[in-house]
Amino acid sequence: MGLKAAVNYRKLAIPQAYFRVEHITGGKRQGWSATVGIYADENAANPPLSTRLETVSTSSGLQQIEVPCQQPPVMLESFQVGTPYVADANPFSLLYAVAKEEIVKRYQATGVEDC
Repeated sequence: MGLKAAVNYRKLAIPQAYFRVEHITGGKRQGWSATVGIYADENAANPPLSTRLETVSTSSGLQQIEVPCQQPPVMLESFQVGTPYVADANPFSLLYAVAKEEIVKRYQATGVEDC
């Protein structure tokens, strides 16, 4: 789950910025907090799996095999959000609601939508 929005990031307009909750901590005593990452688009947050050729030594000699690899996500920056504990509430939905508000305030976002 993530959020998409048109944002202004460091004086640069990004029409399909992608926001994703990266890490959640907390509980009923201290509430919930999360790190939210901002990416240029959804593909930057979830790069496709690719393969590379690697030479390995086998009993029959050297062979080239395809090895799966994935480029790491390219995060532009991250920020923290937090919300108090609410009994029987899903922390994801609470944190995404706070993240939406912060995205609008911090990046002058328009058209914030779930994806």
